[in-house]
Order: sequence, then structure tokens, then C-alpha cells
Amino acid sequence: MKLTKYEHACLIIDNDQSRLIIDPGCFTKLPSDLKHVEQIIVTSPDAVLYTTKAATEQLADSGIDSTAIEGAKPSKHMVSC
Repeated sequence: MKLTKYEHACLIIDNDQSRLIIDPGCFTKLPSDLKHVEQIIVTSPDAVLYTTKAATEQLADSGIDSTAIEGAKPSKHMVSC
């Protein structure tokens, strides 16, 4: 497992099969190769969330605004709300 710290508060956890990105933002210069990204976690309460249609509906039930990305599908590693 590899943990890489990027600008601002961004972290990427990589286990050679999948990646988890935590708190990417406008101050972060992410690597150009983002293959195998399974999850993105945003901890800012003011963040704009982009996700699957199903997740958008679940978030709305909790009063959380998000935007569905057309054609986005959950990965086998996604955790539902």
C-alpha cells in the first residue's frame, strides 16, 4: 500500500489494484494517470459533489446536494449511504 500527499490537503492511497483520493481540490495538481480510482472522498462541507444518479438520490434523501454524472456507474468497492 502506498500513501502519497499532494498539494493542499489531498492524499491518494494506492494498493496497486485501486486508488482512493481524499480531498482533491483546486489547489491540487493530480497526476495525469488516474486509472483505477475507485472512490473520491471530500471532507469539505461546502464541496460540490458529482456522483452516480443512484447516489445523488440517496444523498438528496439526507438533504445533501449533488450532481449526477450521466453514465457514471458505481464500482464494486463503493459503499452506499
